[in-house]
Amino acid sequence: EDKLNRANMYPNPFSDIINIDFYNKSAGDRISTEVYDLYGRVIRRREYGNMSVGRNTLKVDGLAAAGQTGIYFVMLKVNGIPLKTVKMLRSKK
Repeated sequence: EDKLNRANMYPNPFSDIINIDFYNKSAGDRISTEVYDLYGRVIRRREYGNMSVGRNTLKVDGLAAAGQTGIYFVMLKVNGIPLKTVKMLRSKK
């Protein structure tokens, strides 16, 4: 089983911050995240660069500024390749 597919995104629903737990196989991998709205627009993109091998937790923040409550898609990418996309609900605090 590929450990990378075990990325976990929480809380769901979220209000401002999403945590992403994942297993990084190689310190040379470039890690990034993208958050899309229902129309496919990127509302948040962040490059994390190289991270240590093993378990890591990313914090995707500033999402309250996206405004609308509703459905968003959160994507974890390694070396520019989408590894996992999760549908998440944004609610008010």
